[in-house]
Amino acid sequence: MNALVMAVHWRGVAVPLLFELLPHRGNSGTRTRLALLDEALTLLDCCDVATIYADREFIGQAWIQGLAE
Repeated sequence: MNALVMAVHWRGVAVPLLFELLPHRGNSGTRTRLALLDEALTLLDCCDVATIYADREFIGQAWIQGLAE
């Protein structure tokens, strides 16, 4: 099973907030990541987001451009 999980850091603990089950092995695509981020921003005020942590797969011009938008 392969899942993309978004968690919030609250009082020293990462609490899973959203997830997307991936129908394939390997990393998620930029569209999937940005869709999950958009979903999170419907739950959270973007002004409340201070930091975004991601692993080494979250790279590329399309990802950075999507964050900026």
